[in-house]
Amino acid sequence: MRDIAHAIIELATCEESRLQHTVYNVTSGISASIENVLQILKNLISNFSYKFMDSEEDANILATRASSRGPLDISRLREDLNYKTEFTIERGLEDYAIWARA
Repeated sequence: MRDIAHAIIELATCEESRLQHTVYNVTSGISASIENVLQILKNLISNFSYKFMDSEEDANILATRASSRGPLDISRLREDLNYKTEFTIERGLEDYAIWARA
């Protein structure tokens, strides 16, 4: 989350001449499956649980399983703003869990 916020702030406040494009992918550049994210959250938050349902009617959140699409390309951010991510998926979710508890 902090990496994403940092990129948005940089895009919004930098000199327009630094921006060589009109569209930028704002992401970590890393893909993660929903199963991976949920398992990390389960390890971080003691009362967090999830269960995949066979039927959409039985689910309270709809999400798709792993996609064949890779991560979004962030080369424009890297080239134009020297963007570097600081957080892995695990570290980002841990940071979020700490924030949510506070």
